[in-house]
Amino acid sequence: MPTRSRRPRAGILLSAMLLGAGSDCTPLGLWMYEDPTVAIAAARLRPGAPATAEIDLVIRNANDFDLTLTASSVTLDLGERRVAQAELSHDITLARNYANPVTVILPAGEPGPALRAAADRQEETGYQVSAAMRIRTPIGVRRVHGGQGGRAMLGVADSAGTILIRMDHPRSGSAAKHAGND
Repeated sequence: MPTRSRRPRAGILLSAMLLGAGSDCTPLGLWMYEDPTVAIAAARLRPGAPATAEIDLVIRNANDFDLTLTASSVTLDLGERRVAQAELSHDITLARNYANPVTVILPAGEPGPALRAAADRQEETGYQVSAAMRIRTPIGVRRVHGGQGGRAMLGVADSAGTILIRMDHPRSGSAAKHAGND
């Protein structure tokens, strides 16, 4: 009775895996996931009733599948003062293999005369932005934490008194730390 060698099948399997690895698909059901990273591009404090802080985030999804941002907790500190904080609900698609721009709008306290004067003089100050996000993935819900701090240049953006915060000098980078599954 002739015996069959399993080598040709193993060669076909290995070839299929290598072909899948070079394409946009996940080979043979293997699932690769990478938590997104968060960077802060800029922020604005808008006066008014109520005052708001707009923070421009860049959320990089390096996966070959879309993710969904479902919730976030964001804080903005300037100098030694917390100027904005909020818990937000979202339904934002984070496109695959893309740096997704996302602007979050937070209630903020009035900047006060010292911060307004610093913006008028275009002074530099320390800043810290922290974000904790809930991300829905095909393999479950993940919590992702990101933050960035450093030196920011203040300025006045318009006649309404909007304070522009340019985060040019990050201290802690766009580190994303994951706390795990939900």
